[in-house]
Amino acid sequence: MKKPILVVPKGRLYKHIKELFLSKGISLPDADTRQYFYPDWSDDCALFIAKPKAVPQLIHTKYAEFGFCGKDIFKNSEYETSAYKLFDTGLTPVKICLCAKNYTLDELLHLKRPVIVATEFTHIASTYFTQLGVPHYILDTTGSTEGYLDINADCIIDVVDTGETLKENNINILKVLFESTTCLYEHRELCDCVLPKNIQKLLC
Repeated sequence: MKKPILVVPKGRLYKHIKELFLSKGISLPDADTRQYFYPDWSDDCALFIAKPKAVPQLIHTKYAEFGFCGKDIFKNSEYETSAYKLFDTGLTPVKICLCAKNYTLDELLHLKRPVIVATEFTHIASTYFTQLGVPHYILDTTGSTEGYLDINADCIIDVVDTGETLKENNINILKVLFESTTCLYEHRELCDCVLPKNIQKLLC
């Protein structure tokens, strides 16, 4: 019988998840490991290490049954309805915000042309403006999103941690769309299944 797979995101978040497991007496591989798949991580669960943005699709397609992921990444994917939140770790708290330099929120939503939105969160942005009935055009950024306001983007939707970068660039938060932390998700079809022992320990 195939073991269920837990996917853990590589990068800066991995260190925090590793510490979380260690607090429950469970070990994870070192952060600098070159191995990605651990079929014998425990007797009833395998481990897979992947990039954070890969986690929603892995759970949706059932390549992995469980996974850690930021709420913001899941909301920005097409797969949010496939997953059930098992546990909010409280790790890496951030806010996803609509920001601008030259407009108030009311002015932005009543431009006499489509709003130009620069963001990495294209799905979140499109959903937000579509639900409001506001015509918009999205510039898909891959970082340095704040800089797009200097080349005539009307607004940005971005992660805000301390807000210092926004202040340094005279950017105002118009609206906090939602707050995000790292959560443990499972595929919705597994809601009534017995959880692997290591995940049970984490939830205790």
